[in-house]
Amino acid sequence: MNKETNTNKKQNDNIIKRVFSYTLHYPKIFIAGFISLILASIAVLLAPKLIGMTIDLVFEKEEIYAFSVSLNDPLTLASIALISLSIARGCILFSQSFLSEKLSQRIAFDLRNELFDHLQHMHFAYHDQIKIGDIMSRATQDIESIRFFISMAIMRGSYIIFLGITSVILMLNTNTQLALIAFIFMPIVAIQAAIVQKFLRKIWIQIQQLQGKTSIVLQENFAGQQLVKGYSQQNNEQLKFNSVANQLYDFSLRSSKIVAFNEPMLSGVWLIALTSIFYFGARLILDGQITVGELVEFQLYLTLLQVPIRAIGFIINHIARVKSAGGRLFEILDEPSKISNSKDAVALNNVQGSIIFENVSFDYQKQDSKKLINNISFTINPGEKIGIIGRTGTGKSTLLHLLSRFYDINDGNIYIDNKNIKKITIKSLRQIFGIVQQDIFLFPGTIKENISYGKPDATLIEIKKAATLAHINKHIESLPDQYETWVGENGVSLSGGQKQRISIARTLLTNPPILILDDVTSSVDLKTELEIEKSLEKILVNKSSITVTHRTKVMKKLDKILFIEDGKIQDQGKHDELYATNQKYRSLCQSFENKNTKKEVR
Repeated sequence: MNKETNTNKKQNDNIIKRVFSYTLHYPKIFIAGFISLILASIAVLLAPKLIGMTIDLVFEKEEIYAFSVSLNDPLTLASIALISLSIARGCILFSQSFLSEKLSQRIAFDLRNELFDHLQHMHFAYHDQIKIGDIMSRATQDIESIRFFISMAIMRGSYIIFLGITSVILMLNTNTQLALIAFIFMPIVAIQAAIVQKFLRKIWIQIQQLQGKTSIVLQENFAGQQLVKGYSQQNNEQLKFNSVANQLYDFSLRSSKIVAFNEPMLSGVWLIALTSIFYFGARLILDGQITVGELVEFQLYLTLLQVPIRAIGFIINHIARVKSAGGRLFEILDEPSKISNSKDAVALNNVQGSIIFENVSFDYQKQDSKKLINNISFTINPGEKIGIIGRTGTGKSTLLHLLSRFYDINDGNIYIDNKNIKKITIKSLRQIFGIVQQDIFLFPGTIKENISYGKPDATLIEIKKAATLAHINKHIESLPDQYETWVGENGVSLSGGQKQRISIARTLLTNPPILILDDVTSSVDLKTELEIEKSLEKILVNKSSITVTHRTKVMKKLDKILFIEDGKIQDQGKHDELYATNQKYRSLCQSFENKNTKKEVR
């Protein structure tokens, strides 16, 4: 148990150190801010000394005229000095506050970019596992907690700590006896702070996890609104959300109770200390050991010390929060991408389009038992058009993902133009393939932006040419804003066939040497299917292609069919040959034909 506790403490300390290390990315701002807080502290700490001296001057002077002002009068000079000091302190604190915010905002900006860039380069298996809502929570709330910690706890916290330490030194310098009385109360504050931090740390871990769950429930509910309303599940969805929201409320309330309890406790300790100092200080004045000015000066230093004491609860709360937030954020940033360029990887240019699968095996869980893809070998010659046919769940789409290294194979090798894909840079490898899928994703933006996504520098003439080949140009030009038409999130304003043809235009524009067509016409009507087929005929000229399809008429046009069953190539050849000789293939095709006939009748 002790070993586990020590490990957790070390991890928590490392989180704080790591967060602090980001401040060193901006040394000029950090140093300027640190200098300004020292100057602000000096300005604040000089005030009690001046006030104490002024009070003693008043008591020592035999005659004082209330409205007599003279620059030779020490009281006047002391007052001018105090006013000047207050103005200087205000200016310095403004500078320190601005620099703190500037530093924290820059670090938050860097963290968001670092997180986004890291997620962009993570392997597909990682994205399969993560929840979007949880990522959104870490990218917003957790980074904001870190930003606030840097601004308030590190920069302004440093000011408070410096103020506290210097106040203690000056209290000792003013009167050792009174200082020792005041210090009796310090262990009480320290013990209370340690207990509060221990409880808050555990609670904030729960709170931030529940904030992530809340985001997940919201994201899933908004994404599935059609399904929710279609099955009238609004009440059940509300219950699901309320369950998470209630847990978040309970833990947030616990945190608030601890913070609310901590603040008056600290204030109570300070008031007892202040009363004790008044009592013993008055006795020291009567005994002639200190002056009234020195007692006031000491009380003012004790009042200044109250600021760091009262801020301890605030800082502890945010230390607990940043340990939790930093832990969640760095958990993602420390996750390595399992797919990356090898040291000897090179870009592949002038691709001819040959593909070789050599004894390839793969399973998402990397288990040694049954493989999703099991010892598959085949060859595609340049310009050859191959079909992959099989029942649902046999690994057809997985084979396509392996080509682009969305996932790395467990065993075997894959070659493009006789070059192992692990020796090809990931960027150039993925530029080889043009992928048209059944499920089309369009970004919120214009039609022009969506078509040119793979080639952002494309001219409007090039975009229109690609759209014409994809049989979508006429429809686009009939719209009021034509290519500047806003399509909404995931192309919500377009039909399935229109989105599919925009996807085809996007692929045509990049002109890739190898095409992957993943069941592109399975969810469109017959008229749209015929239009898409016309578009695809233009794409496929002189290009190697791999097609996953349920359409018999498409199969007949392919040079070769790979019939996949149980993760293996059960048979291969032209459609007519397989249909005549392979009973399983024929039965599968007949089931496809029956489904397609029903679709055409509808």
